[in-house]
Amino acid sequence: MGLLSSVFSFVTETKWRYFFKNSRVRVSSGSMWNVASNVRIENCKFYVTGNSKITIEDGAILRNSIISVDNAEFVVGKDSIIGSKKKVTEIHVQKSCSFTLGHHSLLLLKRVWIRFAGCVKIGNYTNINYDSEIRSDESVTIGSYCQISYGINIWDTNTHNILPPEERKELAEKYYPYFGFEITRPKTAPVVVGDYCWLGEKSTLLKGTRLGNNVIVGYNTTVPGTVVDDNKCVVTDIKLRIL
Repeated sequence: MGLLSSVFSFVTETKWRYFFKNSRVRVSSGSMWNVASNVRIENCKFYVTGNSKITIEDGAILRNSIISVDNAEFVVGKDSIIGSKKKVTEIHVQKSCSFTLGHHSLLLLKRVWIRFAGCVKIGNYTNINYDSEIRSDESVTIGSYCQISYGINIWDTNTHNILPPEERKELAEKYYPYFGFEITRPKTAPVVVGDYCWLGEKSTLLKGTRLGNNVIVGYNTTVPGTVVDDNKCVVTDIKLRIL
């Protein structure tokens, strides 16, 4: 009976229309799948579980991506593109979290990872390039008309708790081979990027960073939870400077 039930779920939950685009799309019966008919999902693994809500608007393209949404919300606006033919993009939206991408935006980044009721919201006409990563355990908001270069890290979280050795030992043994497993949220603070911002290659925004509008962050610059006003340029030499 268990095998028959599994086969039935696989058949009924699989979106077969994407199968011939080399995609595996499976949506649990409790989830809402509101996807426009002209959306292209190509060479993707897209898994929706629990009571999730998926909204993908007209003309959007998802390609060469691994996307998992578990009891969470995932929204892609009109004519936006996620992924490329060159590299794989991963987006993982865990329980009680949300991911929202505005219209006419392009995400070529490596990974978005949202946990602990975190929220990622990206505006319109914003580009995030290859090898970049967003980690959210609370809130990351990126405005519209932003240019975000290669190898960028945007984290609103420490990603790990600093635990006593015995607690870390217990977690390591319990969840092996999944090292670094966390069961409680690490320290966090919201990250906000305004409109018309330009983030240079290999720059990093850490928890608590707030960039105003039209801010430039220079190459290989780390912004450690700093507030930067509109129309400023941030660069790093020996120490952080706001110009």
